[in-house]
Amino acid sequence: MNKIQKLLVEKYQGLKLDNIAIYDVKNKTPLNEFIIVVTSRTSATIAGTMEETIRVLRENKIDIHHTEYKNRSLWCLIDCGYFLVHIFAPGERERMKFDELYSSCPHKYFSYDGKEKKELELEKPATDVSYWK
Repeated sequence: MNKIQKLLVEKYQGLKLDNIAIYDVKNKTPLNEFIIVVTSRTSATIAGTMEETIRVLRENKIDIHHTEYKNRSLWCLIDCGYFLVHIFAPGERERMKFDELYSSCPHKYFSYDGKEKKELELEKPATDVSYWK
């Protein structure tokens, strides 16, 4: 793991976030070297997780090219050029089958307790994922 990967994994573990994944995508796309994916504890904590991620990135002088997130959204994207960070609400990551896109790439999975995992344990998607209520 490089420095920023280690810092973000440690931040997410400190926030008690689970199913942290790092995918090495440099042989899959010319746009990014790696992707970090994490599931927030609830859909309401995505914004806080995004703010903590941005704080770590800025403290380490990492340029943030673009952030995509709307209030009460179930997914957040932070584009740092050579890498991306995806923050999902519980169930949304599985509903989109996001990790299947990168399952053939070299990867590492981590849990909130600091242990490296062999596989992810994702929640089943909610039957009603509408946030327009």
